Amino acid sequence: MILTGTTGGDTILDGVLRDKITGLAGADIFALRRDGKRDFILDFKNGSDKIDLTEYNVTWEEVFVRLKSPGHFIIEIRGEKTDVFFQPPDPGAPGLSFFSLDESDFMFAPGAAAPTVHLVPDTAASDVLWGTGRPDVFQLNNDALRDVLRNFEDGKDIIDLLDFNTSFGELVFVDKAPGRVLIWCEGEALVVRDASHLLSAADFSANDFIL
Repeated sequence: MILTGTTGGDTILDGVLRDKITGLAGADIFALRRDGKRDFILDFKNGSDKIDLTEYNVTWEEVFVRLKSPGHFIIEIRGEKTDVFFQPPDPGAPGLSFFSLDESDFMFAPGAAAPTVHLVPDTAASDVLWGTGRPDVFQLNNDALRDVLRNFEDGKDIIDLLDFNTSFGELVFVDKAPGRVLIWCEGEALVVRDASHLLSAADFSANDFIL
């Protein structure tokens, strides 16, 4: 279904179908419905529009954000996806980046409970460990095997290296490709990848680890 706002500020309620929503001018609120359908917001205005997630009853920690291409984001909440296309910035305004869609662009249900932490355990093999839309703790074993972490969300997820008995200063970070960082820990290789292919070695700090 095609849903279109007016030249003023509107609150546009998502329908129950696969919707394409255009706000037009004004500061708009796109109120998404938890209906299991993939929706498309076609003209999100950076700094003025909002995405209302009240019906989802979640907090920011449960919003998985992926940059698909410049100005095109995909948000996922509990398996339900919405594509968000930004309006091009005005001349002289800052350009768009992965950080253009952040917590300030959303509205949440008052009192929504933060999600429980999701544990992603390593096994006695060379593993590919997948992150979820919740805050993940990737628990790594000191087993001399190469593991890969996928869908890592910097600032939300944590890498547990307690089994290595090491410190942040002893870790070696190497940029292998955009969004692909190799971490050497006690001679063991760990590859960390994010969904937007933007992660770099410089993004890591001691706060990203349990040591």
